[in-house]
Amino acid sequence: MVALVTRLSGLRAVVARCGDRLQTDNFSSLAPAMERRSFVTFVKRMVGILESTHAPGEGEFVAIDGMAVTLPKTQRHNCAKFNNKTVGGGVVWAYMVHATRGMCPVRILDVIHGAWHDGTVMRGIELIRNGPTYLMDRGFCCYTLIQKWLDDSVHFIVRLRKRSLCYDVLKKVGEPRRWGNKSILVDAVARVGVATRKVRPVVRLVIAQLPSGEYLIVASDHMDWSAARLLDAYRQRNEIERFHRFLKDTLGLAHLYNFDQSGIEFLIYTALLSAMLLFFCDEHPDGETIEILHRLLRLLRHELGLGITWKRNTVAARRSKTKSENNKE
Repeated sequence: MVALVTRLSGLRAVVARCGDRLQTDNFSSLAPAMERRSFVTFVKRMVGILESTHAPGEGEFVAIDGMAVTLPKTQRHNCAKFNNKTVGGGVVWAYMVHATRGMCPVRILDVIHGAWHDGTVMRGIELIRNGPTYLMDRGFCCYTLIQKWLDDSVHFIVRLRKRSLCYDVLKKVGEPRRWGNKSILVDAVARVGVATRKVRPVVRLVIAQLPSGEYLIVASDHMDWSAARLLDAYRQRNEIERFHRFLKDTLGLAHLYNFDQSGIEFLIYTALLSAMLLFFCDEHPDGETIEILHRLLRLLRHELGLGITWKRNTVAARRSKTKSENNKE
């Protein structure tokens, strides 16, 4: 946690700064320690204690998304394949846009080794009934899941894919019109999915065209919300992307201290624990969760006499050239 907050460049720097706490001056002993399942279990349980306070209520917005934590497959590693160029994994979690005092703003839904599909992960996740409105992008577009959420009285706004969209209008709510810089093309209650599908959920459907020409299509269980309210609410899903950038670029999760799959999982939990402890330090949280985290981290680093500028991986010590590399030159 000290390494993330102070942005130490590597395990050598960690030992130099925290050797007395770690009771070692041998940096090479840290890498295998981070890979131990007992270490992962320990920090996971610590996060779980905070997560027990994650209980957003009705009227609040919770964004759900996945964040990849990967490294090039050319790097020496012991990780699962992510794609043809990278290895690693990631995490899918629920993030409160406006968290309140005493409540953990994040709940981990799953930590994955290797690649994943958001819709597949969500099949085993139970969301809060009659609780917050969950905001999800196109990766979670699955009609079976949407029907399940409707049956379970889960509030949601999910973006649909245009290329596979088929629907039958059951009730027209509004006429096509301009709204700000967008054109609302469809505003209706509709049954989505092709006629041959077994599952065809009935949702509130809004189709808007952005100035770029791209289509924004959202489906929701909020039948009585206006199209403008639905689109405004979905726009807040971007807050979880800001949270991802905070963990990686600002807190320093993009700089990995271990290239083992268990080590990456350990780092994900540790970074989240650091962020959540920061949030709980605020006696009167007011405003967006991400702004509170940024403010508290700036304050902490100021108290430690540290600067605020950070570019990931730029402070890492350059690796000395091997004899073979020198011979090539």
